[in-house]
Amino acid sequence: MPEVTVREYADVIGITVERLQEQLLEAGLSDRAADDQLSDTEKAELLGFLRRKRGKDDDSEPRKITLSRKTVSELKVPVSTQGPGRGKPRSKTVSVEFRKRRTYVKRSSLEEEAAKKAAEEQARQDELDAQQAKIEEEAQAILTAKAEAEAAVEAARIAEEQGEIAAEEEKKVAAESAENSETEMPVVEPEVIITPAEPEPVKENKDKPGNKPGNKSADKKSSRFHRKELHVATDKSGKRRKKKRMRPVVGKPSQHAFEMPTAPVVREVELPESITVAELAQRMSVKSAEVIKAMMNLGSMVTINQTIDQETATVVVEEMGHIPKVLLENALEEEIIQASRTDDEEIVRAPVVTIMGHVDHGKTSLLDAI
Repeated sequence: MPEVTVREYADVIGITVERLQEQLLEAGLSDRAADDQLSDTEKAELLGFLRRKRGKDDDSEPRKITLSRKTVSELKVPVSTQGPGRGKPRSKTVSVEFRKRRTYVKRSSLEEEAAKKAAEEQARQDELDAQQAKIEEEAQAILTAKAEAEAAVEAARIAEEQGEIAAEEEKKVAAESAENSETEMPVVEPEVIITPAEPEPVKENKDKPGNKPGNKSADKKSSRFHRKELHVATDKSGKRRKKKRMRPVVGKPSQHAFEMPTAPVVREVELPESITVAELAQRMSVKSAEVIKAMMNLGSMVTINQTIDQETATVVVEEMGHIPKVLLENALEEEIIQASRTDDEEIVRAPVVTIMGHVDHGKTSLLDAI
């Protein structure tokens, strides 16, 4: 920039001449009149003094520089004259002003801003990742708590059923033991010793009227002398007790009817091109929560109604210990084609031709002509 006077420099920077002179004195420069010249070195010293006065480093460079440029040009616009015979057409001059502004930014400033934006973006991404991880942990905790609650309820139900069955068995055993205590062993018949009695001499009383053949008392007396006497041992009782019928005791197993399988059940699961999580769990005969838990362990957040592809379903089925069976889209068509194929000899026959058209448009005439 060429040297300018103090007055011109004050007009450029937009201050008064007196204020510029005061600033030059404060900066340590000699007293200058309004028409004295200012060199570039003196202007740089003045600028450094003003920057130090405002608390800024003198050696710091500006981060952004804006340059403005104004260009004025003239254009001649023809003006038409009204009426015939007016001579040559006239023209007028129009001034056109072009203004351009360019801003130059320091490269280090751009790099600092880019690094700052990258750090902010990284911090935001880390925060989002932390929130996602927290959500996944909460979902995992909810699923685990739900699975534990279901397992506890199932265990309580099984324990309650086993307790009821054990109580019923105890009642049956107590009733059977009471019946066995009431039932006595059958009484052994006492030994009976039969000895013949000596017959007494029979005295005939023909004159007595009681000795008639039809008299019952006489029959009793006569039978008394001819009966056999039974001699029973003194330590045995001749009275027999009524026998009670013994009920057969059938041994019932005390083990619970439900038995857990000794080996895991491996199923062959058919997998189409796409399948939902609920349908996959139903085909494996497991709960949907277990399938969701297995997929979360594999790194996939899914819901019960979400559709997964065939490859993902194959990985989940293999992870849960079952055998995947991949189904193709055209499997049904292939089966129909294979079923329709026969080993019979093919016979060539005439083709079937159908002529279609509206009524009275010449179909019959065409066929007759052919």
